[in-house]
Amino acid sequence: MSTIDTFISTSPSRRLFAVELRKLVNTRVGTWLVAGMVLVLCLMTVAMVTTGGAEHLSFQNMWGMLNLPMSFLLPILAILLITSEWSQRTALVTFALEPRRKRVLAAKMATSLALTLAVLLVTAALAAAGTLLALTLRTGTPGWRLDGAVARNLLMLQFARILEGFAFGLLIRNSAVAIVSFLALPTAWTLLGSLIPWAGDHLRPWIDFAHAENPFQNGEAPFESAGALTAADWAHLAVSLTIWVGVPLLIGARRLMRVEVK
Repeated sequence: MSTIDTFISTSPSRRLFAVELRKLVNTRVGTWLVAGMVLVLCLMTVAMVTTGGAEHLSFQNMWGMLNLPMSFLLPILAILLITSEWSQRTALVTFALEPRRKRVLAAKMATSLALTLAVLLVTAALAAAGTLLALTLRTGTPGWRLDGAVARNLLMLQFARILEGFAFGLLIRNSAVAIVSFLALPTAWTLLGSLIPWAGDHLRPWIDFAHAENPFQNGEAPFESAGALTAADWAHLAVSLTIWVGVPLLIGARRLMRVEVK
């Protein structure tokens, strides 16, 4: 083994990454959540191939549809990765073994991003299998078409979603409260924006992440084409990401560096 391989295999960062990756599935909740994600993906693939409209059975559409439930489940895994140590009071062990908290935080974030990449690859593999089956069993299917803009938007939004969950977990550090806040607060703001016309017209595009990501999700049909994006669309997405990801991430990281671990 070369010197570089030896360094990588003994690197503290690599060991931390491996430990954090193992923490994703070494709890009952994490194990069942991962198993549930796999089951949901398999059932969705079978359902789309057998009952979906032939015109929507392209690789692009199937990949996009498979990633829809993952945009809610992946952030919950990221939240649990952060909060489980504080809920189960094992953070003391973690920071006793590695007192450099920035390194632990970086390992947790790298683990979350790696998990997202792995899920994207798994959903792409299932979409490819589903497309192959559709081409074999169904007639009139659009096949392997993949629009580069749709793929870019899908990757970008999926990584943004897991970072949002990571930020909520880091800021709150309580599993139940963080998960409920992640699911409820954006929904509450969406409802508020729809009930108050002025807020809906002027504030919602900038503050509501779900609203800001809409132009990046749909063209004329879901995942069939990418709509034309304007500078305002990118600005809305950037500002909403700053509010829902950047601000809680910075505040949570700052608190983590200073909090007394008990």
